[in-house]
Amino acid sequence: MTTITALGESKHGTHNQKIDSFLKNNKFEAIFFELPNDFQLYVDVYIKDGYFPDKLESFITGAQKEGNSMREELELLFNYSKNGLVPIICIDSSKAETAEYNKKSPIGRWYLKGESRDEDMFSKVKDYIENRSGNFLLIAGINHLKDEIHFVSKKPTLSKYLRDYLGDKFKLVPL
Repeated sequence: MTTITALGESKHGTHNQKIDSFLKNNKFEAIFFELPNDFQLYVDVYIKDGYFPDKLESFITGAQKEGNSMREELELLFNYSKNGLVPIICIDSSKAETAEYNKKSPIGRWYLKGESRDEDMFSKVKDYIENRSGNFLLIAGINHLKDEIHFVSKKPTLSKYLRDYLGDKFKLVPL
């Protein structure tokens, strides 16, 4: 049996105490996190070597300028990951073109299969859990999780895709 619990954030870094408490009281097979897919290598380096590679450091600095304090949140997740025993999986569309993410979006990202970030995030999650079971955690912005239709893209939200796929095995916990 597969279940996904989604934590919906208003901004990265503003719910760290709640996320920390949630992590301490639950066991997960993997954590899906709303970071660009092309950052997976940098996340893996941090988990393995304990430092933020320059590209990830630059992204964190840019996010801080927008009011998102990701550093502490990522450190919480990495600590929970226990040196990679619990994978942290980047699920957002790519910020750079890759072999896999090669469909240019209107907002300067690169899409995987569909025409929205939510569809990309769903595809990434679905592909990962397809042959696995257990409890999984997903952390993303609340706008990807709270409604059926995303207010910007006018496409189905990540939560709509997940509810359609998992039914009551998908649970949203607004922070």
